[in-house]
Amino acid sequence: MSNHSLESSIWPGFVDLLSAMLMVVILVFTMFALSNICLQYTVQEKEKNLKNSKILFEQQSMRWKKDVVRARQESQALNKKLKELEKMDQKEIQRLVALYSTLMEHLDVQEKNLEKVRQDAWRAEVWIQEKDKKISLLEQHIEQLMEEKIKQLWKSRSEFLEKLRVLLEGRKDVKLVGDRFVFQSEVLFEMGSAQVGPNGREALRNFAIALKKISVSIPKDINWVLRVDGHTDRHPLKETSRFKNNLELSVARALAVVTFLKEQGIPEHRLVAAGFGEFHPLKAGQFSDKDRRIELVLDDKKI
Repeated sequence: MSNHSLESSIWPGFVDLLSAMLMVVILVFTMFALSNICLQYTVQEKEKNLKNSKILFEQQSMRWKKDVVRARQESQALNKKLKELEKMDQKEIQRLVALYSTLMEHLDVQEKNLEKVRQDAWRAEVWIQEKDKKISLLEQHIEQLMEEKIKQLWKSRSEFLEKLRVLLEGRKDVKLVGDRFVFQSEVLFEMGSAQVGPNGREALRNFAIALKKISVSIPKDINWVLRVDGHTDRHPLKETSRFKNNLELSVARALAVVTFLKEQGIPEHRLVAAGFGEFHPLKAGQFSDKDRRIELVLDDKKI
């Protein structure tokens, strides 16, 4: 009875001990397995790094080998050059020295020439500046003379117009409008014609006589011209007209007046003809039959 009780009390403890030992073994085995896995991972990483390092080392080795080959080739080339220089005799060296001396002499000559060119350029610049000043003074003088000539021209033209106005005063065939004498076209020409009629010839003859009397009083240094401007109205020409349009008609009439005045003794170089067609009415934007006219204007000759 006592032995059975002892066995009954020992067995549970033995079982617990075995269980504890089994747990320890399992724990140790688990730790071993985990350590083995970690070790394998570490080994793989090391092998991978070692492999990459080996590849990099091989690549670097190849570059080093190429550099060594290139350095060897350059060294061989330098050695070859040195040997060639060593083979040069004393005469070649003297020739090179003489050539160098000649080049230096040419360089000195070129520097002297360059300095001379610089001095010449400086003198030329000074000369140009002086000329520019003279030209500027001359331009100012010319402008003053032109202003005086223009004032003289305007004065002469005013006197010319006043004298003509007095001589032609009372005539109905010509009017003084501003700075110009105006002949209505119907006084000088028939409708659509560029031939001066009898009444027109009489009117222009009287104007030419007055002009010749007064022109002698114009200073000789004034290069004046009498500009004959032909104008028409805006009515189209007849189909039977020999002129294509009013512009051609106005030019032809102006030329006819110039021709007649030249026949009356007015110098040809003092006469200028111009035609404007219907494009310059007496009043801008307003058209009438009075736009058919011949205008005589004393002007300055531009050429």
